[in-house]
Amino acid sequence: MIRITITEAAQKRGVANPKQLADKMGVAHAPVWKIWTGAVVPTLPTLDKVCDALNCNLLDLVSRTPNRRNGRK
Repeated sequence: MIRITITEAAQKRGVANPKQLADKMGVAHAPVWKIWTGAVVPTLPTLDKVCDALNCNLLDLVSRTPNRRNGRK
């Protein structure tokens, strides 16, 4: 399973809330709030803007855990 970790990545870089991230990205606050809270999944172009704003790589914004199938890993 792929998990978006924008909130954690932002907080590690001193960005405490979605308003601060939106300001750094130069975009409206409402869409960033929805991403921050997990209400929507960001698009790749949006993830690219987040990377620019946080000065990070895409891999800093996602994590992956193996999927389980039929009770097996």
